Formats: sequence, C-alpha cells, structure tokens
Amino acid sequence: MKSKKQVVLSILSGIPMIEISGDFSDAIKEDLMAIYEKVCQSHPKNIIIKFDEHGHIYSSGITILVGLVSEAEKRGQKIHATGLSNHFVNVFKLIALTEYIQIFPSEQEALASLK
Repeated sequence: MKSKKQVVLSILSGIPMIEISGDFSDAIKEDLMAIYEKVCQSHPKNIIIKFDEHGHIYSSGITILVGLVSEAEKRGQKIHATGLSNHFVNVFKLIALTEYIQIFPSEQEALASLK
C-alpha cells in the first residue's frame, strides 16, 4: 500500500502554501526542502505553511523549521503558519519562532492578511 504524501505544495491566490500532514519530524525533511526550493524558483515574498492540527512536532522537526525560517529570512521571505495545534503554538512561543513566523487561525485569514 502506497503512503499518502506528507508534504504537498499548492498555490492559493498566487501565494505558495506548503501543507504538512502528520507529524513534523526528520522523516519529512527531504520532501519539505525539495518543495521549498521549488517554491523559491518563483521568488515569493510570502509562504504559508499549513500544519496538521493533529500532528506533533519533534526536536528534529524544530531544527528543520528553524533552518527553513533562517533560509527564508536570508531570501527576504516571510513565513506564515496556519493549522497549528495548541501544542505547536506553545512550542513556537517557547523557542521564539513567533518572532519570525506569523500565525493565523485559518488559511483564509492568512490569505486575507497578505492581499
């Protein structure tokens, strides 16, 4: 049985959205970074990352996310997040990721703020 992709790219109103389903761990690093590099080919100023509200974030996932945010900063991009569980929000606040990632309750609110 073939497993469902954990990281997929969609474009909403011209803004790239990287959707992550399931847990955020080292298991998705290769797919996530490949999709991020593909997104960067169009030089977007904003990128939305939609997390799975039922997923968990592990220390390896935090490391990956911090690296992605750092790379986005270097490229002049802003990362926006949606679909976060309370666990994710607390982790983001604890490690000060909320200073670099704007969090929205829904993808519609994220899109509306970027128009």
